[in-house]
Amino acid sequence: MRDPKQSSNRASTHRPHLLAPTASDLQKYGKKDTILAGFHTDLNFLTIHGRSRYPGLHIWARNTGRKIPVRIPPGNHLLVQAGKQLEYITGGLIKAGYHEVVVNDQTLRVIEERRERFPDRPLVRISSTFFWHLSSDYDLAPLPELAERAKALRAEKQAQGRDEGDEVEYPPIKVGDQVSK
Repeated sequence: MRDPKQSSNRASTHRPHLLAPTASDLQKYGKKDTILAGFHTDLNFLTIHGRSRYPGLHIWARNTGRKIPVRIPPGNHLLVQAGKQLEYITGGLIKAGYHEVVVNDQTLRVIEERRERFPDRPLVRISSTFFWHLSSDYDLAPLPELAERAKALRAEKQAQGRDEGDEVEYPPIKVGDQVSK
């Protein structure tokens, strides 16, 4: 049983959130297949991606392994991905989302359009990503009911012949230590 002091309220106080805008000079790095952010997951609870003027963000579907180009429509839309802390607390029921940023054909089309429409503006891809974290002193451990659902789902997939790889252990750890590792 989880300590009552470990309420969701406690997990949500004094969090070291991070808004991390990154810029890529497409004049210098705007060649097709240039990797701007390599294939990875994030260590935080949630990763919230805003829309960039230049496409190139890709995610992977867990059920098919397919690489999918992200298209965030104009307006008040965001892409929210699970991070490792959410994977941890669910015992693997919800997996951290894989993503990358690579210059592709669509990026090149937008570069050309912007060169024509705004010749005096720099060709810079800005990504405004928000990393939502749990409190550094929060005891990160799987919630038992979610961990059980994760195990049942894993067994179901194995019975269907779908290999999920080695089972992952999620031993209790302070969030700050999880981030440090």
